[in-house]
Amino acid sequence: MTVTAADIVRCTRGRDEGRLFLVLDAGDGYVLLADGKHRRVEAPKRKNPKHVQRVARCGRQAMSGTLTNRTLYRMMAAFAAGKSEDQGGM
Repeated sequence: MTVTAADIVRCTRGRDEGRLFLVLDAGDGYVLLADGKHRRVEAPKRKNPKHVQRVARCGRQAMSGTLTNRTLYRMMAAFAAGKSEDQGGM
């Protein structure tokens, strides 16, 4: 399964193992990840796609416009808490 932009992934290797991230961009053999708190949008984590596992697909509407660290953090926290789009989450 390939990882594309706007996917929510869980890292399977490295010091950030087990944490959730949003894929900001994918290409050239790497993915750029951010979570809004530890990895900010301005300085995303560059990671090998083999070392992440896709958990869910986030809608493109979440990526539209300007994505701020605050909105990204809240979106990831809502996903981790188990909220879906129906319940006011992403």
